[in-house]
Amino acid sequence: MGRRRILAARTSRGGDAWRITLRRLTVVLILLTLLALGVLACAQGLRWAGRRLLWENDTYNVRTLNVRVDGRLSREHVLEFMNLPDEINLWALLLARRTDAGNNGLRDSMTIDRIRENFLKRIPSASDMDIAVRFPDRLDVRVKERVPFATVDAGRGYGDFVIDRHGMVFFDPRDDARLPLIMGVSSENLMPGMDLSGTLKSALRLLDMVRQPRYNRDIVIRRLNVAADEYLECWLENGIHVTLAWAGMDDSRENGDKHLELKLNSLRSIIRDSRETGRRIESIDLTLTEDNIPATLKSSRI
Repeated sequence: MGRRRILAARTSRGGDAWRITLRRLTVVLILLTLLALGVLACAQGLRWAGRRLLWENDTYNVRTLNVRVDGRLSREHVLEFMNLPDEINLWALLLARRTDAGNNGLRDSMTIDRIRENFLKRIPSASDMDIAVRFPDRLDVRVKERVPFATVDAGRGYGDFVIDRHGMVFFDPRDDARLPLIMGVSSENLMPGMDLSGTLKSALRLLDMVRQPRYNRDIVIRRLNVAADEYLECWLENGIHVTLAWAGMDDSRENGDKHLELKLNSLRSIIRDSRETGRRIESIDLTLTEDNIPATLKSSRI
């Protein structure tokens, strides 16, 4: 009889403990649910307040649009290719740069980064675009155009295709006779927006270096043929034909420039010496070592 009473007491205490634990878990679940609902309500409230106070507030619609171009593009052309809507909210545009554009009521193409990316794709002559938000109602746009570095002869009558010093191809209607002409580039699929930095790596390095003050008075390249892989053919302003190759033409810029400088120093010395002696040089072969430089002289004197 005593054993039964002890067992009943233990069973009763175990049942009470289970019920207490169940009540506690229920309370915790209810509190967590209320907390989640509160957070959701706050988020919805903040989003509603944001729409009303910020990105749907007409106070922050663009009323002044400043466009500055470092180049020849007109303001009308910039706005045409930006393809902006009639109404632009500055807060929506700014927040769309950092979050999902759809959450702020904007189409994907209306983020600042997308506007910039699409504009640069459509206008290869533009190298960069900066869009700055100025509250409460001003948007500043600055476009930087590429500077023509050389003309590319594509062999298809596209004489106006030029490249900048980084090898980007674009269209430029200016007829600048001072720009060197690069020949030997494959015309297949050549179009504005192409990157020829890899194809013309050695030629770009050469043209960039001869523009430095220590070389630009004596070495002025008018035409440059890149058809051969092992060397470059140059025709200088003074009529000299130069065949040029150097160690590390395809290496990194630091390694290749040292050897290129040695060749250009030799070329500069030969040109200055011919000017002083009065002998006209027809061609110079700079594909060998600096100590062995074959040169062909014209019979007439200067």
